[in-house]
Amino acid sequence: MHGGGHKCAASGCKKVKIGRTQFCIKHGGGNRCQKPSCLKSAQGKTNFCVAHGGGKRCFHPDCTSSVSHGRSFCSKHVAET
Repeated sequence: MHGGGHKCAASGCKKVKIGRTQFCIKHGGGNRCQKPSCLKSAQGKTNFCVAHGGGKRCFHPDCTSSVSHGRSFCSKHVAET
């Protein structure tokens, strides 16, 4: 049986720890948004959360909305393609 990786060090948490930290994302593991005072997780290969410009962005010209679920366009522009 596969163990699923190392567990989060937070008391009672059964989630897997992220990267070189000892905690899961909920308990502070992984990369954090670099915007001062923001405590959210950084998205993708960026240093920011979605609200501060991190993660994948819509391919439509002049659109800066985020995309999800492996899509190339935001929910507004996906219908136009």
